[in-house]
Amino acid sequence: MLLPRSLKGSESFVSQLNELYEIKDVPCYDTVSVTSEDEISKTDEVKSKCTSLVRKNELDLSADYLTFTSSSTVKGFVDRFGSDLLKSYQGKIVAIGPKTKETIRSYGAKESLMPTEYTIAAMTECIKEDIL
Repeated sequence: MLLPRSLKGSESFVSQLNELYEIKDVPCYDTVSVTSEDEISKTDEVKSKCTSLVRKNELDLSADYLTFTSSSTVKGFVDRFGSDLLKSYQGKIVAIGPKTKETIRSYGAKESLMPTEYTIAAMTECIKEDIL
């Protein structure tokens, strides 16, 4: 499973999923106010890591599920990798809630799964139920 997320994203979600599936954790963006040289350097480091994954072909989109835990995660993914990558994804896309699902749809991606409760735990359960 490919898990694009913020550097500040929940490690508990990654841990829960790792118990059930093989996860490719891709922190692909960070939300920062760029006010100092240190923050600029940190932002450049995130961009560099994401670009490196794509160049090395380590962004393996053969995963069964692509998960998004917020609209900003979707936007961050598209900003880094482009909407064509999202639209061409052949696995199942999972959105944590309606706003995230709508953002996915706005980029032309296929229909996504969504839990009835908008939590990380429910999202994990939604994936589990889909597999079974």
